[in-house]
Amino acid sequence: MRCEVIAIALVGCLSAPLASAGGPLGTHAIRGIVLSVSATAVVIVRSGRSGSQMRFVVTPSTDCEGKLAIGRRVSIRYVQRGSTLVATAVASDP
Repeated sequence: MRCEVIAIALVGCLSAPLASAGGPLGTHAIRGIVLSVSATAVVIVRSGRSGSQMRFVVTPSTDCEGKLAIGRRVSIRYVQRGSTLVATAVASDP
């Protein structure tokens, strides 16, 4: 029992600086223009030189701010789970 408590305390101590250094590990952010939007996904074309399309899964826990519509500029925070990009927050520019 004592070894389990020490191990849990050690994991907590080691992960605390990582969590406070900018949110969950593996979180990314990107801006772009909405190409399509549904209840379960948002597809954007990236801002910048490449102009590549990216598809993000939207879940019930995704934080959405503003009106999402085709042609609107958005900022998306996301995590990558395997080959799937899962939006954690989507904000439309005013």
